[in-house]
Amino acid sequence: MFDIRDDYCIEIRQEIESNGGKFYFFKCDITNEKELNNALEKSKDIADKLDIMINNVGIANLKYFSDTSIEEINTIMNVNFLSHALVLKKILPRMIKAKAGHIISISSVAYLVPGIKMY
Repeated sequence: MFDIRDDYCIEIRQEIESNGGKFYFFKCDITNEKELNNALEKSKDIADKLDIMINNVGIANLKYFSDTSIEEINTIMNVNFLSHALVLKKILPRMIKAKAGHIISISSVAYLVPGIKMY
């Protein structure tokens, strides 16, 4: 798992490992290409083959659009769209070379909005 949040990943690790699974965490900001490259290199030491990638990232800004700065909009676009594209560009060649792999991309924070169950 690549994530910027240690605290969240520790909880996930505990849950997965308590159920007999394996969990690997690489701290990085996936909007930063250098950090992502470093994390990807470290992950290759664990597994050469990548069977499935779940690209699940998203942030929200619950302010009115008129109150949202261009800097905030850029951050949202970088995380919710461009980081997906960056990760895909980095991972896809490994999958193509192996002639195998699956990609699932999710960008949603709808669970944060009260009353929204599905859209």
